Amino acid sequence: MAKEADSEIVRRMEEPARRVLGYDLDSLTRLGRKERLELAGEVMARKNTFERLYSSVLPREDCDRIEGKIATAQLYLAAAEVANGEAGPESSGFTTEEISLPTAFQKYSILDSLPAAELVRRTARDERLRELIAEFSGDGCSRLDEALNSPGIRPLLRLAFSERLKELRDRVERSLPSHRRQEAVSEETAVAPAAGKDDVLRRRQPESSGGAATGRPVSGEDARLSELNFIARFDTKMQSFPLRFYSPVHRRTFVVRSWGEGDHVAEADRGAPDMPWNTRSRYVVRRRIHGTFGEKVPRVVIEAVSFAHIAEYERSGFDSRCADLTDFLFLTGRLIDGAELGKYLHVIGIASPTGWDERVLREIQSAEFARNYVSRFVSICLVDSMTGDVAYSRSDDRISGYIRFFKPEFDSEKIERLRNHIVNRLLAKGYVVLQDTVQECGEPRNLVYKVLCDVEKEGRGKIRSIRDIGIVLQAP
Repeated sequence: MAKEADSEIVRRMEEPARRVLGYDLDSLTRLGRKERLELAGEVMARKNTFERLYSSVLPREDCDRIEGKIATAQLYLAAAEVANGEAGPESSGFTTEEISLPTAFQKYSILDSLPAAELVRRTARDERLRELIAEFSGDGCSRLDEALNSPGIRPLLRLAFSERLKELRDRVERSLPSHRRQEAVSEETAVAPAAGKDDVLRRRQPESSGGAATGRPVSGEDARLSELNFIARFDTKMQSFPLRFYSPVHRRTFVVRSWGEGDHVAEADRGAPDMPWNTRSRYVVRRRIHGTFGEKVPRVVIEAVSFAHIAEYERSGFDSRCADLTDFLFLTGRLIDGAELGKYLHVIGIASPTGWDERVLREIQSAEFARNYVSRFVSICLVDSMTGDVAYSRSDDRISGYIRFFKPEFDSEKIERLRNHIVNRLLAKGYVVLQDTVQECGEPRNLVYKVLCDVEKEGRGKIRSIRDIGIVLQAP
């Protein structure tokens, strides 16, 4: 019942902002100034009501949603004023970078507004729409990512627009699967009945002509296996008592000898058993406010998250798109507010089976990362769950004591034996099939895939997905 009441409050607090966001920027610009001022007044009145009555009683997630919706609506109204010459950016209450966001997104507003079925029909006969989709799937999405990366964008707006970009990208992919597949880095190749397996595997496969940041193809089965391994290893380490967690926020070490009721939470978007579930495993170290009495509150949160593009796996059975900045902001944005409100240290390791976009890896390892994206209450590392690579800021002293919980461990002797087998087979035949190697060597599939990735990084070949054969490492 309380949940239903909260939902009704959220709906009422968002209502004027939703009406504003029902317009795109061009429509708002054409709207009379009087109507826009009235809308602005309604949004502000609802904001004041929210802050006075509900901001301290609603769940943090609901507060974030309301604040983000209101701030975005106010930004669109301010951008319309600037576009009409009624006000300058400096008097809008927003930065120049923030004012530019609605304009940047306006170009793709038709992709956002058309019903999915109509978008598919229109694309088939509208060349300009096809060109727009190609541009968005090419460098358009990356340009929007870069705009959101600006230090001049406040976290609340960065999160709101990142979620919008993610929805737009997912919507384009769901509505136009054939268009998306044409841009995948590893186009699947059908095996013609008359062609032998060796002929197909020795044939050079077409390269990608551009698109979102792409890497190696990973099947749904392999993504699920890597997720299970990552979370299981993390959970095992979190049960190796006694555990010691240092928090620079509280300047003390917390010793945990067992987990109590509610201290461990596991969540997942459950799906097919051979597809990733985006599982999360979270442990909370709680202590009483006044030492020996008072309410128990979080002091340290340690969380492992496995993230994959589930929609892509459900549609095509594999994915080759690296997790990027939009994914990163979508996953971490709400954690920051929660940690800052509760004043606890939140350490999070996020694993992706397709790896991470180079830009995200550069950012997280830079000295400016914490200032631009997170806060003193949140510390993050990124994991490639297929290869075991871990990336984090070396200047972040907080994360160093927690890396061991997230870093995958592999048997070095087995890896060396597998590597020798794969390199020799690659030199002899020009290709290595994942499934064949698993059967030949009797090693776990995820370990064989990890070594294929290692050999690919050495420049000895390229991992591809070939229909009727599966994952293959092909010589250049």
